Amino acid sequence: MIDDMGIFRTTVGVASWANPSSRTDIPNVMVDTGSEYNWIPEALLAQLGVAPVRVDRFETADGRILERSVGFAMLYAGGRAAPSIVVFAGLGDLVLLGAHGLEGLNLRVDLGRKELVPAGPVPAAAAAWRTGSRERSEGSRNSEQVPRSEMGRLRAFEAGAAAHSSGTHALRYLQRALAGGRRDPIPRRQ
Repeated sequence: MIDDMGIFRTTVGVASWANPSSRTDIPNVMVDTGSEYNWIPEALLAQLGVAPVRVDRFETADGRILERSVGFAMLYAGGRAAPSIVVFAGLGDLVLLGAHGLEGLNLRVDLGRKELVPAGPVPAAAAAWRTGSRERSEGSRNSEQVPRSEMGRLRAFEAGAAAHSSGTHALRYLQRALAGGRRDPIPRRQ
């Protein structure tokens, strides 16, 4: 649903990995693709048995630096479920479904329908190498090997993808580069 301010909101379920049946639904959670992580109230995460695993630093839109504990929980939205990273949101922090949650759930916002919908096929890094022959690899039967002449090109694509972004953004970049046959996919800084 889109509220009066034009912000997309949805219901998000949260549970601990250890006890998925302890799921609690949170209504009117803001969907914010500008936020990498999902922000869930600290008290709720503690009640569900979600344990913090580290402390991360975050920069707010107004430039303040915050430190918050982060952990892992199961998220439920748009008829799907996925494990995801969660920030232990303090008092006054917004409750958000961020980019990692959306990508893990493979959902996107459909503004026309005003709902979360499947994002489509998940990008996968795959390359079909034609060597013309199969070589025996130690400890296995036949396995197709990447030709040495192609290894440099593959490493360049991997480096370009890693430098470009993270998560599915890097995989999409890699797919585009492989499909387009670009020799030098690494952007040059000037």
